[in-house]
Amino acid sequence: DNYLDSHRVLVDNGEASTDIVFLITGDSGDLIFTLEIPPEGLTGYGEESRGVGDEMKYIVEDIDSIDWPDTNRPSDWKFSDKENDLKKTLNLKITIDLSKIDENFPMEWEIEFPQTEAGSGMIETNDWSSHQRRQTAEEGETDPGEEFSGPDGKGEVYGGDNPEITTVRLVKTEFETFSESTAGPDKPHDLNMDTKQEEADHYAPYEKAVSVIWSDDDLDMAKFLVGYDDSDLKRIFHDHLHWRVDEGEWTSDHELDLGDSLSDNLFRRFNIQVAADSNEDSIIDYLIITVIPEATKTAFDTWYSDQKDNMGWLEQLPPVYGSLILSNGEIESPDDPENCDLWFDPEGDYDSFYHPDGDVEMRSRAVENGAGHQAIYKVNGSTISLLRADISAGTADRVAPINLMTTGNHFFQDVLPFIQAAQLDGNPVSGTGGSNLSGPILHEGYYLKQYLEVRPPIVDGSPILNPGECPPND
Repeated sequence: DNYLDSHRVLVDNGEASTDIVFLITGDSGDLIFTLEIPPEGLTGYGEESRGVGDEMKYIVEDIDSIDWPDTNRPSDWKFSDKENDLKKTLNLKITIDLSKIDENFPMEWEIEFPQTEAGSGMIETNDWSSHQRRQTAEEGETDPGEEFSGPDGKGEVYGGDNPEITTVRLVKTEFETFSESTAGPDKPHDLNMDTKQEEADHYAPYEKAVSVIWSDDDLDMAKFLVGYDDSDLKRIFHDHLHWRVDEGEWTSDHELDLGDSLSDNLFRRFNIQVAADSNEDSIIDYLIITVIPEATKTAFDTWYSDQKDNMGWLEQLPPVYGSLILSNGEIESPDDPENCDLWFDPEGDYDSFYHPDGDVEMRSRAVENGAGHQAIYKVNGSTISLLRADISAGTADRVAPINLMTTGNHFFQDVLPFIQAAQLDGNPVSGTGGSNLSGPILHEGYYLKQYLEVRPPIVDGSPILNPGECPPND
């Protein structure tokens, strides 16, 4: 069967509402729950007490109830009958119902003895077990023989139950992630890019990232786990989990020092691993933390607000071509140079993290207001098609990069805000000073979507041209 990785945590604080927590790290499958009755041995450990061990095989397969989601109790559910096995255990296979995750379940058991030579509902011992002695001591009795011995001096053990119901809780232990529409910082997101840049391989085994605003205060890494707002779970996370930062030593310290303050537009990356124990085999989840200065968010929010209020310049941009023609191994210019020479020639072999799935780039000439348009195309055999959405597509540029001066202005008006948006979405990337990023985009989220609102791949209302066509009225 597909067994879950799970780690039991005994809750030892009397204020907790749960006695046992299973930290579930798989998505589905079965969990083996081992029940030992009683925990310290019903039969005791002396030679004279082996009689109970011999008689335990008469216990019927009846532990009265374990209130658990989708419990499957086999018909041959019994204690083991191993010779001289004085600790009796049951293995209960529990099929996890993911809809019941994070609920509390009461666990009750009851042992019944069938009719035996010793009598109905009890078994006989040659000596008093540790269980009997402990019970007698708790009740203040001085002579356990008076409490447990029959007329012939032998001990008697009756069926029993656990009068104090044990509460068990299943917890899906992982770093919580949010939808693309949920803005960070402090909101982890999943890797959602799948392009020719092979993002999953690049970041493996990390598939989650979060942006964090730098602070002098240490960061509680447990805050990103599902259930952190629950006081019981928060304490369990703090007391029982182990952490590793950037392949360093395992530690139980859940506080992360974010280092020195960051200059504008810089970032700091931490690779976080969380585990049930301090070893590789018990790793629960992975998270990239991208630390950025407050100035990054302030600058991007201000830029986006300003651009949202001034979109009129887009109307002057030329329409894009929906496809390009490949002839004799060469990509033809789609423009009609005699009637509408609005675009520079396309450039093949395009490969950039800025537009990760693009193969061909084409830029328009600058229009009267200094703006320009970039178009990115995907090659599929002999077909070269325009990419029309998401960051792989080309975008409108407030400043067309046609010379040294305009290229500098283009960076501050069009490129730097893209980098800031990527970092706010949790991506550990920066500009390289050239035409690429320091690494691939892991998550295209809320802030990159905002960027594309004001730097659209296709201007609303603008036609898509076929190769050789000119824009209307040109």
